[in-house]
Amino acid sequence: MTQSDQRKAKRQALRYSARIDAVGGDGQMSCIIKDVSQTGARVATDSPDQLPDEFILRLTSTGLPRRLCKVVWRSETEAGVSFVRPPVRQKITEMGVAVQPDL
Repeated sequence: MTQSDQRKAKRQALRYSARIDAVGGDGQMSCIIKDVSQTGARVATDSPDQLPDEFILRLTSTGLPRRLCKVVWRSETEAGVSFVRPPVRQKITEMGVAVQPDL
């Protein structure tokens, strides 16, 4: 069975520039999204070994939309990430920390 056969969702190939922010706002780096699905993505960066285990993937220059990601594998040039859903009734703030929404 190949890796693609084990995926939960079909990935769509693309080449799209994005930004990676560390959770808590401790750093940024640029990346290229190589492919994406509803459940995750493959990103290329100069230093995949320096990616935090969890980070915010900002898909546009304005920062929206964005996804909370968890690294599931790394190679010399790429990393595979799964999209993590914040707990119910919580959201991702600009600093990347899940907090209770304003009432």
